[in-house]
Amino acid sequence: MSHRRGMTLLEVVVALAIAGTALAAGATVIGFLTDRHERLGAAAVTSAVAVRETLRDWLAGADVGTTGRMRFTGTTHGTANAELRFVTSAATSIAPAALSARSTVRLFIDGASSRGLFAEIAPWPSGTPVIVSLVPEATGLEVRYVASIFGPRQWLTAWSSTSVLPAAVELRLTLAPASASTAEGSVVALPLTVLLGARR
Repeated sequence: MSHRRGMTLLEVVVALAIAGTALAAGATVIGFLTDRHERLGAAAVTSAVAVRETLRDWLAGADVGTTGRMRFTGTTHGTANAELRFVTSAATSIAPAALSARSTVRLFIDGASSRGLFAEIAPWPSGTPVIVSLVPEATGLEVRYVASIFGPRQWLTAWSSTSVLPAAVELRLTLAPASASTAEGSVVALPLTVLLGARR
């Protein structure tokens, strides 16, 4: 009796069909996971852009009024933990634009955990504040101010006035290392410069 070595043609065809089916199923799963990852990345970038636009709108709507009761104040606590407080006529979660109401906005990094950019929003002139998390991955906030767009441009690290807005404000966020390398982190970490008042 002779022992057969190798495979018959039918066995090779069956093995190739099984391998082809397994590869096709694997490619479908990989394609699905890749598409899902891209959709999640696109959603994260869209969210980061929305945060930047919200900050831009709030700052562009900053006002000190004519009564001296509104204040625009920016202070620095340490190297990169600034705090910015201002009254805005832009829409907020408390005062929709349709009502033409003003809100007090306070931007800050959470002091307890040193992580997360938050906005404390309250109706102006008084009311119960609401705290909104804007960028949970933020570990630092740096704010600079330009006193005048005419003449030599000098960036200041603090501002406090009830009668004059700075010509421009620049916000810079520092992110946790793991977040800084993501697409969302790249968008959020870009400096945001906003012209204020009649300079827009």
